Amino acid sequence: MKKTIVAALIISVAGANAFAHSGATGIVKERMNAMSSISKNLKKIFVTLKDESEFDANIIASSSREIMTHANKFPHMFPEGSTKHPSEAAPAIWERPDEFSKKAQDLITYANELTQLAEAKSDHSAIDEAFGKVKGTCKACHADFRIKK
Repeated sequence: MKKTIVAALIISVAGANAFAHSGATGIVKERMNAMSSISKNLKKIFVTLKDESEFDANIIASSSREIMTHANKFPHMFPEGSTKHPSEAAPAIWERPDEFSKKAQDLITYANELTQLAEAKSDHSAIDEAFGKVKGTCKACHADFRIKK
């Protein structure tokens, strides 16, 4: 039952993202796809942390590695002028590039910490705390560098 609900959630998110990304091309499409992948991986981690019976450190480790992979590309995925619709990138990215790069680096650091804790099969609460840092970084970056819908 729970797996069915999770599958339905992932399919609905994928469908919504496909619609939101219609018309995107080039680097804008690449970064929108990367953000969608990060979102899907965050949801996978959330589900496995939320329910002790679903807890799987391997899923958390692989999902956080995927997040790190995308975050490593961020500095090159936002070239000047890549704001064509349907981009949600805020001008602040180019106005405050050092701050944007710092948030990308924070995401890499926290996703790496989460990966290491999951690979070591660390305490559930330590993994949950590290996941909170990853989520918080995403939220903070979107607050400052994403156009509000």
